[in-house]
Amino acid sequence: MPLYSILRWLAFLECAFLVSSAVFSSNEESALDSYINNLIGCKDIPGLGLAVVKDDDVFTKGYGLADKEKQIKATSSTVFCVGSVTKSMTAMLLARLISSGKYRLRWTTKIKDVLGPDYTFIDDCITDSVTLEDILSHRTGLGSADILLQAGIPEYVTREQMMKNLHYLPKLQEFRDSFFYNNIVYILAAHVAEKRANKTWEQLMKEELLVPLNMTSTVILDERHSETLAVPYIVDKTGKLYKSDERLYSLHPFGPSGSICASADDMTKWLNLITSKGKIAEGAERIISEYVFNGQFNIKSVLNTMWANAYSLTQPQFPVAFDSLGYGYGWFVSYYRGHRVLHHSGSLYGYSCKITYLPDRSSAFVFFTNGPGETKFDETISPVFYYMLDLMLGYPSWLNETTACSYPAPWRNYRSKRSSQDIMSVSGKELEEMDMHTGQYSHPLYGSVTITIINNTLHIRYGLLLTGKLIPTSSSFQLQLFPPLRDVFLSILNVSFKNLSNKNKYQHIEFLSLFEKYTFSRVDYDGDVSGSNIVHCQLKLVFILIILMQYI
Repeated sequence: MPLYSILRWLAFLECAFLVSSAVFSSNEESALDSYINNLIGCKDIPGLGLAVVKDDDVFTKGYGLADKEKQIKATSSTVFCVGSVTKSMTAMLLARLISSGKYRLRWTTKIKDVLGPDYTFIDDCITDSVTLEDILSHRTGLGSADILLQAGIPEYVTREQMMKNLHYLPKLQEFRDSFFYNNIVYILAAHVAEKRANKTWEQLMKEELLVPLNMTSTVILDERHSETLAVPYIVDKTGKLYKSDERLYSLHPFGPSGSICASADDMTKWLNLITSKGKIAEGAERIISEYVFNGQFNIKSVLNTMWANAYSLTQPQFPVAFDSLGYGYGWFVSYYRGHRVLHHSGSLYGYSCKITYLPDRSSAFVFFTNGPGETKFDETISPVFYYMLDLMLGYPSWLNETTACSYPAPWRNYRSKRSSQDIMSVSGKELEEMDMHTGQYSHPLYGSVTITIINNTLHIRYGLLLTGKLIPTSSSFQLQLFPPLRDVFLSILNVSFKNLSNKNKYQHIEFLSLFEKYTFSRVDYDGDVSGSNIVHCQLKLVFILIILMQYI
């Protein structure tokens, strides 16, 4: 970057932080402080960071605690993880690469033209036609493999290896037919950038965006730790907050979908990039062409009823309407009080985040928390989101300190996203019948699952993190998770076994979540992985070799 551009940017920062209060009047700021402090108290939110950009002015603040045990206060320099807001940052990186003209990329670039014949999908039409645009707008129709993300992946599995196995992803909807949220294909979008630039996504993110924007405290999980990172907390089934297990925050190789962590101070620079439509600072050089930049915010995928309802408020149930219509590249497109609202949520176990861009007001804001996490996401994040929308747009808020604490009541009964892990089981299965299920099952993309018997109960181990026991029901099993996933998994996993062989062993295990089915096939010898059977096989092999050697 030219020296004069850096100096102009540093001068902008100095002036911006000196006039940070210009975003809000003193009365507005006082009311905002009171509202948030009241909310974090009644909703048991440990800490919250807020960043706002309006025209050339910025506002940052921290509320509550970054660390409950040490009583460290959250400030504007406290780092929070943004979760899936990372997707919009991955899309912005691609916008930067496209704008540079050096990498032969467009939004409509076909994946096969970059990655070649080694990367295919279950459907020839998808293989031949899928583009960056299709991936970034979640309209491939492919499964998301989210169980793989939640189970945890060994470090030796590379991003390239995983992407070459995407032909094992099932097709759940018609290609380009409707929106289906998908974490794993965002890795593919990042991998396209990696192949064109011959650098990792992590290197590109830093060199092309974070360093030019002087986002010095921003970190990428799995790469380095931040001393100012807020401690994440999750809530157990009794409602008590506790520090979440640090093993949950290794996202390799899913980094491009959710691994960025940043402070409110750093995020003002990111928000300024958005409100200036691709400039490092007002009056500074443009690093993303306006045409390419605007392409991120156009509807490319129309939300189906389920997704639209999840991100909408309707009248007369609520005092206002919030209509979510579609998805661009890492951004939901909605309308509120006649204004276009571009936004995205992020959740990473204990961390929650919401970023919002109001293009007709040249303003944007982001806030993040370090608890209680995704199981209480709507009831904790939505009251801040709607209050901030009204504040930025100049409307009296329809929420007050009382209704913020009761939200979504009195308008809608609260429906926790938490799945009950207190499962009522039918009578226990006999040990002999349990043995039909034991062994190892595998899938070329999803990895391996091991079923064993411990204390007359079927136990499961999958990936680095997923362990639990299988509780029999009338027709199948339900998975009762052990830590660290016990209090963070958002839906009950029903588990069933299929195809009993003549060896009296099931040949397949199926996991059924809210949206997807994951099937693994038995891989152990003759349907039996007991130690005695393996030793018996080894002795037979030695005996055969001894006989053969007599004839050599």
